[in-house]
Amino acid sequence: MLVTPLKIRTLQRKLYAKAKQEPGYRFYALYDKVYRVDILHHAYRLVRSKKGKPGIDGVSFEAIEAVRIRAHREHPMAVIVNINWRVS
Repeated sequence: MLVTPLKIRTLQRKLYAKAKQEPGYRFYALYDKVYRVDILHHAYRLVRSKKGKPGIDGVSFEAIEAVRIRAHREHPMAVIVNINWRVS
């Protein structure tokens, strides 16, 4: 089982607390937080641990791997930028 790193867990807790304190608050600028290298690496490890089952968008781990080549290790955001994500 993968354990969420403390730095990511702290961010999750802060965002959760803000949302509970101010239900009407809108988080317009979360991309800078989601694109953090530590978060992308942890998300990648989570997907690998679940054997790459597709999420809500239907993109399989094989599709991510096909795009990835070496980009994920050099710059994890490249994986997200190079795939056309769409909600199904």
